[in-house]
Amino acid sequence: MKIVIAQMEHETNTFSPVETSWESFGPDGPYIGVHAYRAMKGTKTPIGAFIDIAEEANADIVTSVAGFAYPSGPVSGLAYDRFCDLIIEDVRQGCDLIMLDLHGAMVVKDRTLDGEG
Repeated sequence: MKIVIAQMEHETNTFSPVETSWESFGPDGPYIGVHAYRAMKGTKTPIGAFIDIAEEANADIVTSVAGFAYPSGPVSGLAYDRFCDLIIEDVRQGCDLIMLDLHGAMVVKDRTLDGEG
C-alpha cells in the first residue's frame, strides 16, 4: 500500500494586511519530501500520527510537503500553488490513500475563501 501524506496549515485573519508567503510555512519554508518525513515523524501532531499509522501498516510513505504558518493575512497564490503542485505531483504517481493534515481556515489572496476546500 502506498500512502501520500501532506500538511498545509494556516489560520487566516482576513483583516490582516500581512500576506502569508511560502517562507512563512517553516524555518525556510515548508519541509519537502524526505525532509518533511524527518521533521514530522514522532511529533504529537496529526501528520506525525499519519506517519505512525502508515508505518504500522508497513505502507510505502510519500511525504509531499509539511508546512504550518502562524495566524496572519491571506496566503499568497504562489505559496498555495506550490503546496498544491507538490501534493498533486505525488498523487499522480499513484497511491492507495491520501492523508492530509489541514487546518480548515485558509484564505488564498484573490482566489478563494476556502483554501482547503
